[in-house]
Amino acid sequence: MTRQLGEHAGHGELVAWSFEIAAWYALVEGRFPHVVELREAGLGHAGAGNATVQLTLQASPAYARMGDKRATETLAAGKAILERLPVPDHPEHHFVFDRYKYEFCTATIYTWLGTDDRAAEENAREVVARCLGSGGVIRWPTRLSTTLVNLGQIALSTWARSPGAAGTWTRRSARAHRPCNAGAAQPNCCLARPNSNNACPPGTAASR
Repeated sequence: MTRQLGEHAGHGELVAWSFEIAAWYALVEGRFPHVVELREAGLGHAGAGNATVQLTLQASPAYARMGDKRATETLAAGKAILERLPVPDHPEHHFVFDRYKYEFCTATIYTWLGTDDRAAEENAREVVARCLGSGGVIRWPTRLSTTLVNLGQIALSTWARSPGAAGTWTRRSARAHRPCNAGAAQPNCCLARPNSNNACPPGTAASR
């Protein structure tokens, strides 16, 4: 429906976001090649706005799950587009790409690829710092919990003989984590904790 409305109105960015949403569902359902196809289709309508950034980066986790080095190439491409956009007045808007989200994406992609633990950890720690606001307020609870899980995974990979480090991050994640229920606001925990088929379990959702 959204795509049809966008096409009827000649609104390319609206059409592009419809492809992005479809790509997100394909990602959480483990249909990784389809994510890339939808991304390419959406970019044909997106122009040079927030939808272009989101669509470009949407392919990164799909490539990472397939073990494809293009995961890092799309991260770089997304960053280049993002840097050309003006700073948004309302970054909290769902259809505006949150600049801090780029660090979160980078940390997650490098964690999943397992090719650069240093880069993964540096970005993950930056995400944790940004998630913690003044007075101990957590700005993005699910983003924080996902990142703490990522740090636990990095610790397991890097310090296999020191399980205490991984355990510390896992316990912190459990304290920060919200239940991953269908319909929850911006749930992103499941993508960082894939089940055997790398998709979210039934009844849950994944990162936006």
